[in-house]
Amino acid sequence: MRPLFQLDPRLSLCASFVPAGAKLADIGTDHGYLPIWLAKTGRVIHAVAADLRPGPLERAKENVRKYQVEDIVELRLSDGLQAFLPEEADFIVIAGMGGEVIASILGAAPWLKETGARLVLQPMTRAEELRRFLAEHGFEILEERPVLSLGRPYSVLLTAYLLVIQHYCDWTQMAYPWAVKLGLVLGVVAGAAVLYIGTLAVCGYRLSDLKASEVD
Repeated sequence: MRPLFQLDPRLSLCASFVPAGAKLADIGTDHGYLPIWLAKTGRVIHAVAADLRPGPLERAKENVRKYQVEDIVELRLSDGLQAFLPEEADFIVIAGMGGEVIASILGAAPWLKETGARLVLQPMTRAEELRRFLAEHGFEILEERPVLSLGRPYSVLLTAYLLVIQHYCDWTQMAYPWAVKLGLVLGVVAGAAVLYIGTLAVCGYRLSDLKASEVD
């Protein structure tokens, strides 16, 4: 079996955001190292390695064959997310590009606001432009971690569309009062049951004492 390569610190940090069982889209995959590594380590059930240029995609294709992950990693020529359907990925990685390029890719895929997909974003430059885009278009930064790669500092952002998160929060806030009420009702019922059993036990004890005194 061919030994598995190690990801550089930047891609390794991106990979750490992807949970087991994810359906991945890697935009700008280049050599395909990230989806191949995630497939070989059992972290993704399916991955689409996409690139705008045929050259990098051909190199990725060679690596997919070399590491024998053809059954998991699919290769696709795509301008950003243009060749994707909304249900194809629940984790989308866009790494190694300028922040303004990442923002334009997200802006050209409005369906991202409907899917709840998590976005792992790693801008090489102009990170402030990406942050501005995210803030202005309703995306929340859920987590951010720094990384040093080849002597340069970078940040990796985990983001999602805010209204999807808000919908979940609204649902939990509506459910919480009912859960409290149910807990109180169950608590009262349980307390009453304990009191009833305790009363029976005391009455039974006193009744046995009474019978014993009559015998004497």
